[in-house]
Amino acid sequence: MPSKLFVLDGISGVPLGREIAQVAGELGIATAYHDLASMPKIPFDRLRSIVAKTINKQKQEEEGFFHLPTVQTKAVIELLERERPTHILVIGFLYKFISPA
Repeated sequence: MPSKLFVLDGISGVPLGREIAQVAGELGIATAYHDLASMPKIPFDRLRSIVAKTINKQKQEEEGFFHLPTVQTKAVIELLERERPTHILVIGFLYKFISPA
C-alpha cells in the first residue's frame, strides 16, 4: 500500500495546513487535506455544550477546563475510510472537533 499523508486542519483561518498539504503534494507525496471546521456538526452542539459546561462547573470546586467536540463522529470515520491515509498530520487542536474516546 503506497503512503498517503492526510492533513487535518484545526485552524483553517491560518493557511499553514493548506500550505503544508500543497508543498507535500508538490514534493510527490500523495496528500489529502481537510478543514475540520467544514465537517458536519453534532445537532444542537451549542446548546449541548452550554448544558454540559454548566453541569461540569457545578461538580467541580475549582475552575477547570472542559470542552465537548463539535463534529459528528460518523463523519470523521467516513472521511478516514474514504481517504485511507497511512499518516495523519493534525494542524491545530483536534479535541475541539473530535472526541478522543
